Amino acid sequence: MKKNRHQVLPYAIKKLKAAGYRLVSLAECTGLPAYQKTQAPTPRDVRSFYTTSHAL
Repeated sequence: MKKNRHQVLPYAIKKLKAAGYRLVSLAECTGLPAYQKTQAPTPRDVRSFYTTSHAL
C-alpha cells in the first residue's frame, strides 16, 4: 500500500518528538524573522532546480 504525506508526516513527527527532538521553524532555527519578503508567485525555473539538486 502506498503512503502519502498526510499519513506519514504525523507518524514521523510523533516518532521524532518521542525520541527527544524539538521541531522548530526555519525562522526560529536561524534567528531571522519569518516572511521578510512576500511577492506574487512566479513560474518555477525547472532548469535551476535540476542543476542545483543534482550537482550535490
